[in-house]
Amino acid sequence: MKIINLIFPIFLLAFIVGCEKEEIEPKVDENGLTREITDLVPQSTLDEMKRLGMPINGGANPPLLENTYYASPFILLSSNRPGDVPGFEFADYSVTFHHQNNQALTVMVDYENGPESGEGVGSYIVGDDCSFSVFVEINAVHSFGGAARLIHVISGTLANDGIEALYFANFMIDNNGNPSGIWIEEGEGRVVYDQDGFSELTGTDKTWYSSLPPCPCTYQEAQKLGKTNCPKGEWLDCGSGDLIRKYHYGAAFEVRWAPEGVDVPGQQCTYNSNGALITAGIAAGSPDMDSPDGCGFPSGIDLGHYSKDVLPWESGLVSVPCWQYLRDWPANNRNDCAPENRVTDIQHMLSLVGDMPCEAVTELFVIIDNTSNVAPDLKKFVHGGLDYTPSNLLEM
Repeated sequence: MKIINLIFPIFLLAFIVGCEKEEIEPKVDENGLTREITDLVPQSTLDEMKRLGMPINGGANPPLLENTYYASPFILLSSNRPGDVPGFEFADYSVTFHHQNNQALTVMVDYENGPESGEGVGSYIVGDDCSFSVFVEINAVHSFGGAARLIHVISGTLANDGIEALYFANFMIDNNGNPSGIWIEEGEGRVVYDQDGFSELTGTDKTWYSSLPPCPCTYQEAQKLGKTNCPKGEWLDCGSGDLIRKYHYGAAFEVRWAPEGVDVPGQQCTYNSNGALITAGIAAGSPDMDSPDGCGFPSGIDLGHYSKDVLPWESGLVSVPCWQYLRDWPANNRNDCAPENRVTDIQHMLSLVGDMPCEAVTELFVIIDNTSNVAPDLKKFVHGGLDYTPSNLLEM
């Protein structure tokens, strides 16, 4: 017993010390950058970028950039390369950000700049609210021949439908001897910017919901959120209630992101009884073309929200097929929450539900769930149990 009493305090002390160390370890250093960035970009190179006018936006809370942006006219601000003239206009610049992970502060980057293109080997992102800086080691190729390894830095401020004040730094690491003479020399670099101050969004995700904040992966995480600055709005904990059971049958909890302003899109996220984000199906949250004032209809029916988002869901003259509603008001899973969580889904029985609106499909689910003489195998199939298909539905 004495041995146990001696070991337990030592174990407890080690546990507390370990927890304290984990809690105080910052995601970014005092300069606002991660260790991976400072390992990638030598301090001398970072200082040279800043000397040439490159803005660096540090922080551990960057905005979600995933999309393609287009900078034009793309103008030289400054350079340490002999013969470069500020004001020179380069070919238009297109950059794509994808697979962003704000827990690890990583993002993947591809770009095109006239005859030159490349993709990132290691890409890191920092920032705060809407401002960001992306640091990437690039393997670049040129249509005239030759390849090179460079460091690119992209900085700016995310806005609706684009990036404001996009700046770009390009520093050579290894030009492989530059046999074609098309690359700058090792150690040389340039800072270029979008002269009109706005780099518009051009990616395939240019939709009315593309700029909405992503859904948190758990209800517990969502409950901790409040006001946001990029974009401006507020997360609301809507809990559980009759409206979520009616419009998102199978969901247990709901949160909404309500934007500042009126007649603008908002986000909705729903969760199962365990607090996991529902990623597909009728139970999943659907973004709103016209965000309501809060949870449900707090100050009476919001006619804009009702006409644009609710009426297409209901059975009536302006309803749309449920499969189309789920496609055009898609559940958000931009945080890549795992595992996939499909609840009250219809993708496995599209022939059965046909062009029924979501309200009618929901009533079908309710009837099947609440009818005692429905075969268990049929209930299982309707709720996505695909290991067995009832014989009377084989030809559906």
